[in-house]
Amino acid sequence: HELGAILVIARSEHIEFDTNSGKLINGRVSAKLIESIFVRNSPLHDGAVLIDKDNIIAAGVVLPISDQANLPAHIGLRHRAGVGATEHSDVLVVILSEETGKFAIARNGVLYSDIVLEEIKKEMYAAMIA
Repeated sequence: HELGAILVIARSEHIEFDTNSGKLINGRVSAKLIESIFVRNSPLHDGAVLIDKDNIIAAGVVLPISDQANLPAHIGLRHRAGVGATEHSDVLVVILSEETGKFAIARNGVLYSDIVLEEIKKEMYAAMIA
Protein backbone atom coordinates (compact mmCIF):
# COMPACT_ATOMS: atom_id res chain seq x y z
CA HIS A 1 0.00 0.00 0.00
CA GLU A 2 2.93 2.23 0.85
CA LEU A 3 1.07 5.58 0.75
CA GLY A 4 0.11 6.77 4.21
CA ALA A 5 -1.36 10.18 4.98
CA ILE A 6 -2.77 12.30 7.76
CA LEU A 7 -4.91 15.35 7.02
CA VAL A 8 -5.91 17.73 9.81
CA ILE A 9 -8.88 19.91 8.89
CA ALA A 10 -9.51 22.93 11.11
CA ARG A 11 -13.17 23.24 12.09
CA SER A 12 -12.62 26.49 14.01
CA GLU A 13 -9.82 28.73 15.26
CA HIS A 14 -9.41 26.47 18.31
CA ILE A 15 -6.14 24.60 17.68
CA GLU A 16 -3.88 23.79 20.62
CA PHE A 17 -0.87 22.11 19.02
CA ASP A 18 2.15 23.68 17.36
CA THR A 19 1.07 24.40 13.80
CA ASN A 20 4.49 25.98 13.14
CA SER A 21 6.27 22.61 13.43
CA GLY A 22 5.81 21.97 9.68
CA LYS A 23 6.66 23.81 6.50
CA LEU A 24 4.38 26.59 5.26
CA ILE A 25 2.60 25.58 2.03
CA ASN A 26 -0.28 28.06 1.63
CA GLY A 27 -1.77 26.39 -1.45
CA ARG A 28 -5.24 25.37 -2.58
CA VAL A 29 -6.30 21.84 -1.65
CA SER A 30 -5.86 19.44 -4.56
CA ALA A 31 -5.41 15.70 -4.84
CA LYS A 32 -2.14 16.14 -6.76
CA LEU A 33 -0.64 18.44 -4.11
CA ILE A 34 -1.64 16.12 -1.26
CA GLU A 35 -0.31 13.09 -3.13
CA SER A 36 3.02 14.82 -3.80
CA ILE A 37 3.37 15.64 -0.09
CA PHE A 38 2.77 12.07 1.05
CA VAL A 39 4.77 10.19 -1.60
CA ARG A 40 7.37 8.09 0.22
CA ASN A 41 10.50 10.12 -0.63
CA SER A 42 8.95 13.51 0.09
CA PRO A 43 10.68 15.28 3.00
CA LEU A 44 7.21 16.12 4.39
CA HIS A 45 5.53 12.69 4.16
CA ASP A 46 5.93 11.79 7.84
CA GLY A 47 4.02 14.73 9.28
CA ALA A 48 0.46 15.94 8.94
CA VAL A 49 -1.05 18.33 6.43
CA LEU A 50 -3.01 21.17 8.04
CA ILE A 51 -6.02 22.35 6.03
CA ASP A 52 -8.18 25.40 6.71
CA LYS A 53 -11.23 25.74 4.43
CA ASP A 54 -9.84 24.97 0.93
CA ASN A 55 -6.25 25.93 1.74
CA ILE A 56 -3.33 23.71 2.72
CA ILE A 57 -1.64 25.81 5.38
CA ALA A 58 1.34 23.58 6.19
CA ALA A 59 2.78 20.09 5.72
CA GLY A 60 5.06 18.01 7.90
CA VAL A 61 3.24 19.22 11.01
CA VAL A 62 4.06 17.31 14.20
CA LEU A 63 0.95 16.31 16.14
CA PRO A 64 0.54 15.48 19.83
CA ILE A 65 0.36 11.73 20.46
CA SER A 66 -2.66 10.40 22.33
CA ASP A 67 -1.88 8.33 25.40
CA GLN A 68 -5.41 6.93 25.69
CA ALA A 69 -5.25 3.43 27.11
CA ASN A 70 -8.43 2.36 25.30
CA LEU A 71 -7.01 2.76 21.76
CA PRO A 72 -6.46 -0.57 19.96
CA ALA A 73 -2.96 -1.93 20.60
CA HIS A 74 -2.38 -2.62 16.89
CA ILE A 75 -2.73 0.99 15.70
CA GLY A 76 0.39 2.90 14.82
CA LEU A 77 1.83 6.31 15.53
CA ARG A 78 -0.06 8.03 12.69
CA HIS A 79 -3.41 6.95 14.19
CA ARG A 80 -2.35 7.88 17.75
CA ALA A 81 -1.27 11.31 16.48
CA GLY A 82 -4.59 11.73 14.67
CA VAL A 83 -6.51 11.06 17.88
CA GLY A 84 -4.10 13.26 19.87
CA ALA A 85 -4.72 16.22 17.56
CA THR A 86 -8.47 15.98 18.21
CA GLU A 87 -8.27 15.69 21.99
CA HIS A 88 -7.80 19.41 22.65
CA SER A 89 -8.39 21.04 19.25
CA ASP A 90 -11.47 21.49 17.07
CA VAL A 91 -10.20 19.51 14.08
CA LEU A 92 -11.23 16.57 11.94
CA VAL A 93 -8.38 14.19 11.16
CA VAL A 94 -8.42 11.86 8.16
CA ILE A 95 -5.86 9.04 8.29
CA LEU A 96 -4.82 6.74 5.46
CA SER A 97 -3.00 3.69 6.82
CA GLU A 98 0.32 2.99 5.13
CA GLU A 99 0.04 -0.68 6.16
CA THR A 100 -3.55 -1.49 5.17
CA GLY A 101 -4.58 1.25 2.74
CA LYS A 102 -7.73 1.80 4.84
CA PHE A 103 -9.14 5.13 6.00
CA ALA A 104 -9.91 6.21 9.54
CA ILE A 105 -11.28 9.42 11.01
CA ALA A 106 -10.50 10.98 14.38
CA ARG A 107 -12.86 13.48 15.92
CA ASN A 108 -13.25 14.68 19.53
CA GLY A 109 -10.69 12.17 20.84
CA VAL A 110 -12.37 9.18 19.18
CA LEU A 111 -10.97 7.03 16.36
CA TYR A 112 -13.37 5.61 13.76
CA SER A 113 -11.74 2.87 11.68
CA ASP A 114 -12.44 1.31 8.26
CA ILE A 115 -14.35 4.30 6.90
CA VAL A 116 -15.37 4.11 3.23
CA LEU A 117 -14.14 6.76 0.82
CA GLU A 118 -17.63 8.25 0.22
CA GLU A 119 -18.00 8.87 3.96
CA ILE A 120 -14.51 10.42 4.09
CA LYS A 121 -15.50 12.83 1.31
CA LYS A 122 -18.70 13.84 3.16
CA GLU A 123 -16.86 14.39 6.45
CA MET A 124 -14.09 16.42 4.78
CA TYR A 125 -16.55 18.58 2.85
CA ALA A 126 -18.59 19.30 5.98
CA ALA A 127 -15.46 20.24 7.95
CA MET A 128 -14.00 22.38 5.17
CA ILE A 129 -17.12 24.53 4.76
CA ALA A 130 -17.72 24.92 8.51
